[in-house]
Amino acid sequence: MISTEIQTRDPDQLLVIIDEQDQEIEQLKEALRLLRHNRFGASQESFNALQVPLFPIDEGEYKACLEQAEKDKTEVPSHQRRKPKKRVILADHLSRERVDIDLPEEEKTCPCCDTEMTKIGEDITKKVEFVPATLKVREYTRAKYACKHCQGHIKRADLPPMILPKSVLSASILAYIIVSKFVDHLPLHRIERQFERLGCYLPRGMQCRGLLKVAEQSAVLVKLMSDDIRAGPVIATDDTIMPLQNDIPGRGRTIQGRLWVYRGGPPGEPPLIVFRFTRTRSQSEPLDFFKGYKGYLMSDGYPGYQLLFKSGEIKHVACNVHARRKFVEVVRSMKKAHRAHEAIAIYKQLYKVEKVVNTLPLNERSTYRQERALPILKQMEAWLLDQQSAVLPKSKLAKAINYCLNLWPALKRYVEADFLKPDNNDVERIVRSAALGRKNYLFTGSDRGGEAIAIFYSLVESAKAHNLNVLHYLTNVLERLPYCKTTEDYRALTPNRWKPYNQ
Repeated sequence: MISTEIQTRDPDQLLVIIDEQDQEIEQLKEALRLLRHNRFGASQESFNALQVPLFPIDEGEYKACLEQAEKDKTEVPSHQRRKPKKRVILADHLSRERVDIDLPEEEKTCPCCDTEMTKIGEDITKKVEFVPATLKVREYTRAKYACKHCQGHIKRADLPPMILPKSVLSASILAYIIVSKFVDHLPLHRIERQFERLGCYLPRGMQCRGLLKVAEQSAVLVKLMSDDIRAGPVIATDDTIMPLQNDIPGRGRTIQGRLWVYRGGPPGEPPLIVFRFTRTRSQSEPLDFFKGYKGYLMSDGYPGYQLLFKSGEIKHVACNVHARRKFVEVVRSMKKAHRAHEAIAIYKQLYKVEKVVNTLPLNERSTYRQERALPILKQMEAWLLDQQSAVLPKSKLAKAINYCLNLWPALKRYVEADFLKPDNNDVERIVRSAALGRKNYLFTGSDRGGEAIAIFYSLVESAKAHNLNVLHYLTNVLERLPYCKTTEDYRALTPNRWKPYNQ
């Protein structure tokens, strides 16, 4: 911060001080504009290519950019523009009830010739009816036998293996609670009221204890899923905040715990997702998870990953969306057209290539990127190097440029292999589920609770990635989990290998 006290009357020094203060004022104005936009503006990060007029740009290059923008325009006649209708989808397994409506007998004669009319067909009108959920009590009656002769022995039939044998909570109820909290983001006190309306009072404390015990039994599944992720050629990772209830005396606020997300698996197959909970954002967590791993790691520029890349066995693939976002922030903080628009325009060209890449077979993607994306990346690198010396060192644009140049080998590495992607958006979307949950249940009460949250998010998000009905999957898994004896028994319950009973 520049001091407001001026200790000199030298005109040259005063001009320097005024120049420094002008720069600081402009930076503060930029920060204020960005804060206002983040608070009140649209979250969309797309920009029009016509916003590219830059002061130091070559005029011929600028005209070419405008011509390209004109070519990219799509003519849509106003009279042909129709808003797509969102159709109601009724699943085949929903029960159907037929209600027959017929004409009264006196109306079945023709009003013209008074002849009896013949039925020629039916019109069907569908209405969706809501049937409230119902709970039922399953009573396990165990026969008891005793010896009347010696009165020394009593035998009783054993209960079948259950996930929580001494609790009233069944596998189906537990699965419903898990889905309600980790898919629908409902806190336990709301789920408690739902059950109360159905005639069953299940205190939130009982639900919480039940979930903790289920998580401990399910941890082995997440461990096997982690092994499968580490066996793949690429792992995408990110982290998000998960507040932890304070257990440190004298501290008046929650601890900023972390949920770490790891996404991976065989190329071309649905991915597995694993969450892990830690009290801090220490680099010890990624170092532990990636121990012995060889392959690609997709992440942002978090310094905690840097030790993983020193051996060369793990190659860093940086996220281009994170890099582009820094230029978006520059544009949002400026009142007029800025040179950052050019970086955004280059990224637009890169993602046009990706639109085509996503339609190609997996084994053709790298070749196409080498031909189309690599020249654009070289253009981007030249622009970054050219602009690095032309901007103020402490400006937002300088920070955006330096971020890209520091990570440039990792930012362009995605063109090396068919199964790589230019950004970490898949993991960003997964993290959003945890962020929505956090917004509703606010924090976790203990480290044990944080680990349980990570286990349930792992199972839920992996099941969603494999297009499974999460409620049916969890109910089936919790019913079969007590019967597991060997590693293969547990492995059969992971989302990528699970099959229902009837398959």
